[in-house]
Amino acid sequence: MCGHVRPARKRPRTRVALVLCFVISACLVQGQQMSLSLEPVQGIQGCSTTVGIVLSASPDPRPSGLEWTISCPPDDILAIDFKAGPSASAAGKTIQCAYGPGYATCLVLGMNTEPIAAGVLAIGTLHVGPGAQVGIANLQLPMVMAVSKDAAEIPMNAIAGSVAIGSALKPGPVFETAGVVNAASLAAGPIAPGELISIFGCSLGSPVGLGATLSTPETLSGNLSGTRVLFDGIEAPLIFVRNDQVNVVAPFEIYGKTQTALQVEYQGQLSTAALVSVSQASPALFTLDSSGKGNGAIVNDDLTLNSPLKPAPRGSTISLYGNGGGQTDPAGISGHLCVGVPTKPLLPVSVSIGNLPAEIAYSGCAPTSVEGLLQVNVRIPEGVGSGPQPLILAIGDQVSPANVTVSVE
Repeated sequence: MCGHVRPARKRPRTRVALVLCFVISACLVQGQQMSLSLEPVQGIQGCSTTVGIVLSASPDPRPSGLEWTISCPPDDILAIDFKAGPSASAAGKTIQCAYGPGYATCLVLGMNTEPIAAGVLAIGTLHVGPGAQVGIANLQLPMVMAVSKDAAEIPMNAIAGSVAIGSALKPGPVFETAGVVNAASLAAGPIAPGELISIFGCSLGSPVGLGATLSTPETLSGNLSGTRVLFDGIEAPLIFVRNDQVNVVAPFEIYGKTQTALQVEYQGQLSTAALVSVSQASPALFTLDSSGKGNGAIVNDDLTLNSPLKPAPRGSTISLYGNGGGQTDPAGISGHLCVGVPTKPLLPVSVSIGNLPAEIAYSGCAPTSVEGLLQVNVRIPEGVGSGPQPLILAIGDQVSPANVTVSVE
């Protein structure tokens, strides 16, 4: 059972005060010490924060697989989501988790027996409820285990932790300009008309994530359960809403401006306006793991997803999905789906693969998706090398970040 210990009234918490303390204690295995620890972090009600689970292990024996369960007060900690960290990824491992109210059970596994080196094993996102009670919320560790590369169990003791929850500084939505990022690259910077952007903050919307809805058969709604995003007072189409994150399409009405006043409204309460720079284009490519880095979210000509296991042959045509193309021809309609005559960027579009120019067969809105999501069909140059090749999308004189690749056969 998860419990709470409330602070004395004479010592109220009034500022940011979420500290997650979670240590899985070490035990001696053939004279060796091993532990997992979750780094301390800070946050507030209605916010999410990123935490790293760190593996600290002696060189031998090192674990080849691990499993843990974390339980927590479900009314205060809405969820803990995990993905593989650098230590797990370097060993060719993935993380699979089962989630439920008040718990997360995660298994580190892979198609090999490679031991896992010390380092950040997993990266977790801790979602603190907007109505979480201020005080100390206990975390329980009902199960922790590890196995060696020979599948021998490595026993591990566990020490439970706690979360010190502090109150939000003010009611209503809160976000910073640095939390307004390109939804593909996750990089902050100027936004373009029609760009899909993500806004990270606190108390932005419903505690439970909500997906897009249609206000007409061909138009996305600008209101999801009381959340709206306003650009100079113009309601923008919404793709996803949660208390800590909103995905929205920048309206085409900001075309020609140099900056826009961005506000988030939830249940009638408005955030402070943030002035965000506007550019004609801000290109970026979506990636397989949604990190903005690594293998792009690319469809091969046989309709398989491009990856190191499914590389694309030279000379074949692949479909890229990007963002930040700016104003279109015909002029974009905010929230309108790409049906009928496709819109195409006003500015010239070019793509390079492995530092070689790629022939473009199509560049325009992705069919049936919202206008602003860009699809580019390109032919892989015959002279490009094999393996992961750098992939660059240029719109006008602006280029996408140079950390996306395509896998070539």
